Amino acid sequence: MQSPETLERARAADRFYGVFLILLGLLSALAPAFGGAELAWGLSLAGLGGGCWLLLDRSPRGFFAAVGWVVLCLGLGLQLVWHAAVSMEQLALTLTVGFIMLGVAEIVFGLERFKPHSAPRIALVVGGAAAAAFGVVLSLALPTLPNWLAGVVLGLVFAGFGAGVLIGAGRRKPKAP
Repeated sequence: MQSPETLERARAADRFYGVFLILLGLLSALAPAFGGAELAWGLSLAGLGGGCWLLLDRSPRGFFAAVGWVVLCLGLGLQLVWHAAVSMEQLALTLTVGFIMLGVAEIVFGLERFKPHSAPRIALVVGGAAAAAFGVVLSLALPTLPNWLAGVVLGLVFAGFGAGVLIGAGRRKPKAP
């Protein structure tokens, strides 16, 4: 059982990371209008911020799925930052598998951490489904994919995870002794 101080620290971490991801999602969705590397830096920042969140949250429910999501974000982001060392086929395969796994981790996190039919669970499942669907689309149409689509999908993924964690933070209450 968590102490009230630990629970409050975890709720504060959830609120901060939730807002951070929602803002990062908005920036990712708008970034293609300005050019560039929104996937690489967005995923890297989500992974780094997620590492801090995991150190503060410590909730056992959905912990391994959350670790997987954070590690995948950071790994995919760093892969994209330094992707010049790999061929286009390897990059496409990495992104396809990575986004499908990212989606699965987000869905599993939502299912393990939150009650059925709750708003946080629904937000996480929608965000995870968007990530997995994007992974499948990447495998089928990478060279012809419009540049803006990656930013919009990443925005949905981050907003789904952020909304789920943020809404869920308000629902975490200390148990009565």
